[in-house]
Amino acid sequence: MKTQLSLRDLMDQLKAENLLSPDVNENLASILTQEHVVPWAVNILMGLGIWLATLLFLGFMLLALTLKDPMLVVVGGSVLVATAILLNKLSKESLVLDQFALAFSLTGQILLSIGLSEMPIHKAWVALFIFVLAVILFIIYQHQVHRFLTVLIAVSAALFLLQSLNLEQGLPLLIFAIAGGAVWCWLEEASCLVRLPTLQRPLGYGLAVALLGLVSPSLPFLREFFYTNWTFVTLGLTGLLLFVIYHNLRLYRVAITTPSSLIIFASTLLVSGLLYQAPGVIAAVIVILLGFQRNNRFLMGLAFIFFLLFYISYYYYLDVTLLMKSITLMSAGVILLGLRFGLKPIYFDTSINTVNNP
Repeated sequence: MKTQLSLRDLMDQLKAENLLSPDVNENLASILTQEHVVPWAVNILMGLGIWLATLLFLGFMLLALTLKDPMLVVVGGSVLVATAILLNKLSKESLVLDQFALAFSLTGQILLSIGLSEMPIHKAWVALFIFVLAVILFIIYQHQVHRFLTVLIAVSAALFLLQSLNLEQGLPLLIFAIAGGAVWCWLEEASCLVRLPTLQRPLGYGLAVALLGLVSPSLPFLREFFYTNWTFVTLGLTGLLLFVIYHNLRLYRVAITTPSSLIIFASTLLVSGLLYQAPGVIAAVIVILLGFQRNNRFLMGLAFIFFLLFYISYYYYLDVTLLMKSITLMSAGVILLGLRFGLKPIYFDTSINTVNNP
């Protein structure tokens, strides 16, 4: 007659036979001692309810404060940010306190931005203050979503700083810096996770999303609102794209002087030259390669969506006839398919050799 063992009895039996390591034993014990586990759907509904209630309350508070003295708005924002930091330290595993702290922090930063902008202070100092505050919160506020959002806030503050100083031509440098940071963060993911285990992911995702957002004004229907020299942006992003390709070739142990490597570099330069007014396509390709190398489906999916947006927009606004557009699209497809089937055997053999001869 078969007896059915419970998970606790099985764990005790494995422990008695010295088949269970101490660390695994502690982890299983902590799981078994939990009284209940809240389903993920309940957590989502609780989070949405908390956000709705919090945002309604803070919305009324925002409207009330903005009708008063700007100094009162700054004080209110400071209090909310300080409260959010305190709640973050106390929240631990509490979903309610966690969501309240997140809402308080974001609303407090909004209040600080509004209040300081209404005061007789140069806009550059306001942008610099928001940037520094975002960096500080990114470090001390222990919440992945909040850290991701503070990266976007810091990039927005840096962009506003350039505009307030009438340095719009510095946008290519900002885009190149953000792109370089994203490339470094993902190519060095292993070492970053060792040194910055809780900062790497939100920083990497934030820089990647910020990069795709900063090149969005290059879309033809947005250029009349945002002006910059996109040729310099394309040159900088092309250099980074070549570096990422070079890094991937070294990863697969493909020599730079081989015909396949030269074809890849030449094709990259040719495509970048043709898309010199569409840097968004190149930025999306960079993020796609980073996601492919790190086996990160979220990065690849996000970049692919932006790639389609940038490429379709570029193709639609080409100042040529529909026949020439069709020929261009078919030619590009044939070339890419040819490169794919031509280079696949080379990389397949190389990967086999890499595994057999590490």
